[in-house]
Amino acid sequence: MSPLALRALVAVLGGAILLAMVFASASSTFALFLILLLPALLESLKLIRATGQSRAAPFAIAIILIPFAVLNQFTGIVAVLTILNLLGLRFPKLLTIFYPAQVVAGFTSAAFLRADHGPELLLAVLLVTWSADTGAYAVGMKFGRTKLAPDISPGKTREGAVGGLILAILVGILAAGYTGRPILGAIFGLIAGTAGQMGDLIESRLKRMAGVKDSGKILPGHGGILDRFDAFLVNAPLCYFLADYFARP
Repeated sequence: MSPLALRALVAVLGGAILLAMVFASASSTFALFLILLLPALLESLKLIRATGQSRAAPFAIAIILIPFAVLNQFTGIVAVLTILNLLGLRFPKLLTIFYPAQVVAGFTSAAFLRADHGPELLLAVLLVTWSADTGAYAVGMKFGRTKLAPDISPGKTREGAVGGLILAILVGILAAGYTGRPILGAIFGLIAGTAGQMGDLIESRLKRMAGVKDSGKILPGHGGILDRFDAFLVNAPLCYFLADYFARP
């Protein structure tokens, strides 16, 4: 099997399993994201060790966040944490402190989004994340001329980023519009097309600091868990925060 065919097969099978568990029950979603969280957290700590930075601080922060996740009182905390990680594009030192906590926050936010707001909104987050990535790749391949962040990810272009943003917003409107919340869906798409794409760059920066191409080898043809969920780890906490905000009376 060619590398491209293997990559496509893993993506299709992985996506099917992911969606099946999301719609099966809230408990199955928790189990799924816990399974993904553990290797992803180890990958993030390994990357930080490769940068020469201490692992103690980020590991402690990640553990501290877990009780907040269990108590379901952490939407504001993970939103602030996500912003700190986004600032890591400008101040990389922040990533060596906060990125493992972002991994915990991302997967737990997704699980609680499913439990508190149903599978449809979590599906919307997944769809806008995939759409932003697909749109950026397709438009970038066809029309990309201006590099977005050549020192971090040379293949990404500004034209591709705009294409990903537009597609994510359109898909968000359709996905959340199905539940009668098209405005929330559009905001989800806006997040995926901006902060989510920055989340991709965040992990790329951390990998460059560590001197590696992939965060791991657990997914054939794709690399590590972080390589596939880097944008989602940013999108899920922000979308969960907004879903809670819009749900307030």
